[in-house]
Parts: sequence; structure tokens; C-alpha cells
Amino acid sequence: KYEVNGSGNVNGLRWGGNEAIAGKFTSLLKIDAKLQDALFSLDLETPGFPSRLLPAPLAVGAVKAQVSAHYSAATKTLAVKRIKATSTIGALEGQAAVSLAETPAKIGGDLRLRDIALDSLKPLMPDPLRGSTYNGKIAADFKLAGPYNDPAVTGLAWSDGAKITVSGQGWFTADGRNLEAWGVPPDYRVPQTHEDLYAGRDAQLEKA
Repeated sequence: KYEVNGSGNVNGLRWGGNEAIAGKFTSLLKIDAKLQDALFSLDLETPGFPSRLLPAPLAVGAVKAQVSAHYSAATKTLAVKRIKATSTIGALEGQAAVSLAETPAKIGGDLRLRDIALDSLKPLMPDPLRGSTYNGKIAADFKLAGPYNDPAVTGLAWSDGAKITVSGQGWFTADGRNLEAWGVPPDYRVPQTHEDLYAGRDAQLEKA
């Protein structure tokens, strides 16, 4: 087997634009003599991760990340056995597998988000909601499946004491009842279960 260990500091590394990444890393690469299997791991610590390298424009601040993966030439599969990252806005863990034998390549995996600061998600929200105040944290579990460039994402999110403060105009019924915090009762109550969410089934839409 061939084995390559690496470590060092990164300063001012750029992928286009004005943002640069700096920090320190350690890495390990193992490849068998026939070049059929490869193991890779990377530990990265940076005081500021460029937002342009993320799938969403979030200011994550300081980041500590660990990734380990295994590639098999026999099955043309890349198994990402461990993804772990902590930042100023929360934590992420998960694993995934990518089948390179198919076109396009297919991905399947699980991601777990924990202690995500709700206010940090403002860049993902529609413009009218960005002026509101958000307190508390949320968590979520997601499953990814399908083509790597357009996977289906299903999952469940919940709050940990999250609060939203919104200023706006009151809405009232003809008899003077305030709809704020109460809304309009549905004609038919259809609960949405965790099983429905993970199965990609919308019981409420089916009832409608």
C-alpha cells in the first residue's frame, strides 16, 4: 500500500472572488498497490470559511471539520463514512455514498443538523421575513437520494425554544375575532406524521 500523510497551514487560498480561506489541516491518503481502493481523511480548522464555497450564502464563521471517505474501483462507489463540522452557527454530522457507475452519479445519505441558530438562517428566507427577529435554535434530520445534481431531500426539523418576533398588521374576522396566533380552523384535520414525512407522502394534500 501507498500512504501519504500531510499537515500544514493555509493562508489566503482562494477559489475566485475576494474571499480566502486560512487555517490548518491534517490529511491522510492510503491507496492499495493495485489502485483499486483508496482511503482519505481530512481535518480542517479555519477561523472563517468562505460563504461562496457553501451551497447556501451563510456566514458560518470559524469552522472545525472532519471528513473520511473510501473509494472502491471495483464497485465505482465513493463512501463518505464521516462528515462532521462545527461552526459559530451550529453543528452538522452525517454520511453518504455516491455511485459513480451510474450516469448521472447517484447519491444517498443522511445529514443531522444540531443547535442551528435560527437568526443565522435569514439569508435563506424570503425578503419580507429578513427584517424580523429570530431567537433560539433548531435541529433537523435529512435524507438525500437520487442524482447528485438534483437529489430528493426529505426530513424533519424541530425547534429548541426558538421564538420569532414579527411586527405587522392585525387581521380580524367579520365578527371582530383576531386571527393572530389562531388562524382559521380547517374543515378537516389531517395530522402529518414522521412516517409520512420520511416516506415523502403528503396526507393533507391527498385529503384535499
